[in-house]
Amino acid sequence: MTVRKLAWVATGAALVAVAATWGAGWPGATASAAGTAACGAGAPTLTVHGDGTADGTPDELTVDLVVDASGSSAVGALGAADTASAAVERALHAGGVAERQVQTTDLTIQPDYSTQGGTVVLTGYSVDDTVMATVTRLSGAGQLLDAVTAAGGNDTRIGSLSFGMADPRTLEDRARHDAVVQAAGHAAALAAAAGTHLAGVCSISDQPSPVGGPIAAPFASGQVAAVPLQVGTEQAEAQVTMVYRLAPGSSG
Repeated sequence: MTVRKLAWVATGAALVAVAATWGAGWPGATASAAGTAACGAGAPTLTVHGDGTADGTPDELTVDLVVDASGSSAVGALGAADTASAAVERALHAGGVAERQVQTTDLTIQPDYSTQGGTVVLTGYSVDDTVMATVTRLSGAGQLLDAVTAAGGNDTRIGSLSFGMADPRTLEDRARHDAVVQAAGHAAALAAAAGTHLAGVCSISDQPSPVGGPIAAPFASGQVAAVPLQVGTEQAEAQVTMVYRLAPGSSG
């Protein structure tokens, strides 16, 4: 499962829009001018935190395909790599991956040496050619990867793969909303228990966290009939801190 952890900050005029849009859905909050109450020095405030999550099904797969070729000369090694890479790309296109979804991300050429009789001798050259492809037909992704590695031959391997969403914004917004609702609920309960009420939102800020990386998946052609892939779940996480102004007496 891939986890996206989000960062969100709303201040100033943006808070007015937030209060007007979501105020009715926040326990103890209103969409009135009270939502923009001043929170100057000495004003009683309440700080609460909220964590939100949202799950969704990934709709695309990003895979790094690496061609490792060698030859007695740099030209020969590069030619072998070009041949295998061209076969890989043809297999990708035949499997429904468009040209715009295929990109070369790395190409390196380096000499190979060995020690013979105490002397370092140049024995040839190695080429690594990495192509990144985005697969959107997930139902046949396993068969596609097997076909691609078979087309590239023994010099082709899968460097890494990761599932994701082409447009994660809806999932991210759901996590943000969940975090804010949780924080607002905590604030309302605390204010009521203390015999006060919420007079408006002073600020909303995020607690940023790093995003997880791709799943490593080395694979060589011919191991299985089709690469076994489990799509799993894409999860977005959001953390927010909200500061409310407090006013005496209950809101009721």
